[in-house]
Amino acid sequence: MTNTVPGTEALRSASQILDRQLSAGRQVKGALHLPDDIDGSALAWDSSHPDVISPQGRVRRPGAESLPVEVTLTVGADGARQDQIVSVPPLPEPEPLFGYLLVHFVESREDGGEQIYFSLSDGDDPLRWRRMNQGRPVLTSGQGTGALRDPHIVRSPEGDRFFIVATDLHVHTTDWADAVRDGSRHIEIWRSDDLLDWGEQRHVRVSGEAAGMTWAPEAIWDDAAQAYFVHWTSCLYETSDRTHVPQSKILGAYTRDFWHFTKPHVWMDPDLDPSLSGGGLLDATIAKTAGGYVRFVKGVVEGVTDEQGQPLGDIFAERAPALGTPARQWERIGSGLTFRATGGHHPYEGPLIFPCNTGDEWLLFADHFGADFHGYVPFTNADPATDRWRRVPAEDTDIPPNTKHGAVLPLRVSEWERLAASPLMR
Repeated sequence: MTNTVPGTEALRSASQILDRQLSAGRQVKGALHLPDDIDGSALAWDSSHPDVISPQGRVRRPGAESLPVEVTLTVGADGARQDQIVSVPPLPEPEPLFGYLLVHFVESREDGGEQIYFSLSDGDDPLRWRRMNQGRPVLTSGQGTGALRDPHIVRSPEGDRFFIVATDLHVHTTDWADAVRDGSRHIEIWRSDDLLDWGEQRHVRVSGEAAGMTWAPEAIWDDAAQAYFVHWTSCLYETSDRTHVPQSKILGAYTRDFWHFTKPHVWMDPDLDPSLSGGGLLDATIAKTAGGYVRFVKGVVEGVTDEQGQPLGDIFAERAPALGTPARQWERIGSGLTFRATGGHHPYEGPLIFPCNTGDEWLLFADHFGADFHGYVPFTNADPATDRWRRVPAEDTDIPPNTKHGAVLPLRVSEWERLAASPLMR
């Protein structure tokens, strides 16, 4: 019989959890998930430099001109202890912003459409784009449904790590109704330190049994929580009978490592807001501004109608000082956004929002969808917390057709140059 020291298995699991959060050279580049319990075994963490890595996993990297700091993390469980030596690199050198990366999918019934594509801006112009990798997908799914939609990219608060999250959905082999009732409860995730090497795909379940689907995930760093807030669209069913589809809601959860997520909670609930008059909610996206946050969501708002006076599903906007602001305390600042800005053209969905590198303008891309697919249409505003959006003239844009539901990442000079010089642009 082999004698196993109590806590040994828990320590082994803790070591694996830590290891997969590290970059090359055992570097710690951002906040860590340090679990306090694994399979019923309580864990206690200690740090040789708690001002750099706290026992709760908060990380404070040294300044750009400093040297890396070596930290010993000690974890204990049931009398056993284990040391893990990691390195905390200095923050990246500040540099000017230049150029943009658009991560998206392509609406196509042909093989390859429902995967992740990259498009690079033409220099520093956020309205003109070139598909990378000769127009082929950059990331493809080998898990779940085998297809990807609605990708979103987020930069870490430190600036030199990136995550992509995407919907696990294959529309052209799955009936929409079936997907709403019994779709994937997982999201697909990748991580990179350089925007080129994305490592292995992660297939992570985030939704509970009551969820009918998990669509359009997005992530944003929340300073207050010291974690990433990840949100998505789901229908929640109260019973096993799924013949009646409830209104879709926006759910959210927190993570530091994009492996372990808190229990999801309802972040936006149309059933509790009389002004949202049916049809559910879809495709939330968030802008962080100097005054707080603005969220853009697809939904039917009371009083917003089309040319025939029928309720209109369109993008509306709300603002609040913090992501954790209670739902009814978000201030509605605009409804029927694309319908009014285009003079009545619809339908639109899948908005993305980003600030221009010039610092004097924001752009919102909305997906003009339909039987012939269409694609992104840009809208501009000096301040996303105001209802002053206008459509950018078509002659001022060059977005490849059927570019759909993604996210734009403003780049730093070295990042745009690295992408422009990579094999993906040959």
